[in-house]
Amino acid sequence: MNRFPLFPKILATALVVTCLMVSDVLAQDPAGFTRADFSAIMRWVNFGILAGLIIKYARRPIVGFLKDKKEEVAGSIHKLEEEKRGMELQISEIHHQLALGQKRLEVIKEKIIAQGQRRKEELIAEAQNESRILLESARFKIEIGIKELTQRFRTEMIDMAADMAAVSVQRRITPQNQEHLVAQWLDAAAK
Repeated sequence: MNRFPLFPKILATALVVTCLMVSDVLAQDPAGFTRADFSAIMRWVNFGILAGLIIKYARRPIVGFLKDKKEEVAGSIHKLEEEKRGMELQISEIHHQLALGQKRLEVIKEKIIAQGQRRKEELIAEAQNESRILLESARFKIEIGIKELTQRFRTEMIDMAADMAAVSVQRRITPQNQEHLVAQWLDAAAK
């Protein structure tokens, strides 16, 4: 199966256009076909060959690399979205608990009214204190959860960046580069 069905047609068209360009050059130059004309034609032919080779042999690795990166980034985004959903569920549970706390507070208030005025004031103060503590506790839990998630996200991003940088450095530094860098460092240390 031919993956590039138009490639032979494009190549044939390029050769025809090149031949037509040569005939124009020969028609204008009374001296005939010169070295400059040949160089210009060969540059275009070499360019066509190089472009064909790059398209044929480098296309798959580049597309594969881009697909791998796309899948990796999509996986990271999916993971972060899952964590976000988990935190949203925790926050909604905390809000639900706050609502239940408010309902309990109302029940306590009704009982206090039935028991008497003096006892009512004492229990209202206790209930308000309990509500404040519940709210502070809930806020504290939410803040801690957000801080932990933020810290975990930062740590993962730093680790991911460090891993990517380490891989990039390992790919770029050859043994000659490493020897050159060590020699530079030793020269600087000697001074």
